[in-house]
Amino acid sequence: SGKPGSGEWKINIAIHRVRPDIKAVVHMHSPGVLCYALARKLPDFKLIADAALVEDKAAQVPFLSPGSDELCEAVCNAFKSGADILFLDSHGVFIGSTVDMFDAFRKFELVTTLSVINAIGSGLGTPKALSEEAVKAHRQRPWNAQGTERGGREGPSG
Repeated sequence: SGKPGSGEWKINIAIHRVRPDIKAVVHMHSPGVLCYALARKLPDFKLIADAALVEDKAAQVPFLSPGSDELCEAVCNAFKSGADILFLDSHGVFIGSTVDMFDAFRKFELVTTLSVINAIGSGLGTPKALSEEAVKAHRQRPWNAQGTERGGREGPSG
């Protein structure tokens, strides 16, 4: 088309440089995620059992101009610290996977669903989070034994 593409491609490349274990990266601006990006906070991951398993991999990045070197540096620093799910204030989300693109999109779908449920549920009152015991029991299920990076396996039927 002759038009330059998004400057954010540099961020994808930089993520792979600082985290060679990352096999796939998605960057999205879905409405559900934007609810939290615009509110500049993270959703409650303990509302959905599978989301509770990735809560420790989520981080928030303050607003920096999209495509800027400063945003690239902040995203890379968050990935270097071990985060795989980054909510960018007033922007969107970056999600990395150490498995493959399918797993990255699966995480994105989970985070989007979680965000929508949080946003809608909070209009109905305070959503009720899962207890630590429930999250621990879910983590110990055979199909969750390897944490969140299941390599495409879905539930007990695998």
